[in-house]
Amino acid sequence: MSYIPELADGVLISPIENETFFIVHTPGTALRLRINELTRTLLTMIDGKRNVAELTQALNVDPAAFVSILQVDQVIRETLEPYGIVKSKKALPVSDNVPYLRLRMTLLPGFMVSSIGRVLRILIPAKPWLFILFLMTVITVIYVREISFAALTGFITPERILGYFIFSIFSRLVHEFGHASACEKFGIKAGSIGFGFYLFMPVFYADVSDAWLLTPRKRIIINAAGMYFQLLVSCVMVAIFFITDNQWLLYASLINVLGFLPNINPFVRYDGYWILVDWFGVNNLMAKSREKFQATVAWLRVKSRAYHPLQTRVDVFLFCYFMISRVMMAVFILVACWPSNNSILFFPTRLIEFITAGDFSMEMWKNFLRSNVFAILFFAMIFEMARKRLVQKISDRSH
Repeated sequence: MSYIPELADGVLISPIENETFFIVHTPGTALRLRINELTRTLLTMIDGKRNVAELTQALNVDPAAFVSILQVDQVIRETLEPYGIVKSKKALPVSDNVPYLRLRMTLLPGFMVSSIGRVLRILIPAKPWLFILFLMTVITVIYVREISFAALTGFITPERILGYFIFSIFSRLVHEFGHASACEKFGIKAGSIGFGFYLFMPVFYADVSDAWLLTPRKRIIINAAGMYFQLLVSCVMVAIFFITDNQWLLYASLINVLGFLPNINPFVRYDGYWILVDWFGVNNLMAKSREKFQATVAWLRVKSRAYHPLQTRVDVFLFCYFMISRVMMAVFILVACWPSNNSILFFPTRLIEFITAGDFSMEMWKNFLRSNVFAILFFAMIFEMARKRLVQKISDRSH
């Protein structure tokens, strides 16, 4: 074939630790492609001078790796071109490395996060698990001894809410710098830190997409590093409390610990979810657990003795993961939509009553927003998802 492929500018081929495959991508795009040794060899041969037939002949120097001209042409046109690895006149598809986040915005650019992460990486121990367990044990004992849990709600007064809110933002940024610092410790560049909405909850996030170049163990440490940094902040605050006897520090440190515990939840795409992904080596955990459940249901329906889908420990894990996630989702929907004046279900009624009342004083606005903040976020996310889907459909039809 006379077609002469040409590599895109700045193509990077990165080996994966302890693996036989590679990751290839071009700077400035979120598109990453996993390739084998033969494809890597093909990429090293593409020089903008040899056509597909000549490249195939060069690849077939080793008889054990025989490939046809049609196969090489197919790999180039259907895989390498769509990922922007080989130049093409076609527009690259828009790739979103965090499609589950909505209304995203960058707060700190990658170069700044990387610079700070290189300084903070000294705080990441080589084997953090026992150290984290020790710190959690010590700080839990201190809380039990020093805090009156019955008086906790009384201590969190409206006058102190602003201070807790500002501290909460600081704590979340520290969390994201934990992820970035772990990346820098393991020799990969940290990306930007931003803000967005997951489901209908506001969240901070750090771009650690290059973590896929590391081993699963190191990725687990990166995923746990955010919670570890928040734990360090709480420990420092408790130490200062013993020096100054400032009760606010003690209670704020407890709120900080309670604040990062939801990140352990493995049924939403928080840190616990990604830790499970790397622990079991299952990418696209949610999708694959659904597929495993469907395959199991189909097998039960047919009752075939030749094969059943729960063959391994990972198979059983995927099936149980899906079942538990659906039970939790059902409980959440039931609680959120339970017929009551404060449920999400009746937010449109409350909104109409607020508008028709005609009292738009600052106090009424504050009360309305405070009582309906989660409902507003929920419907805002639904609207944004519907808007994006509509825009995508219009775009698809126009092409």
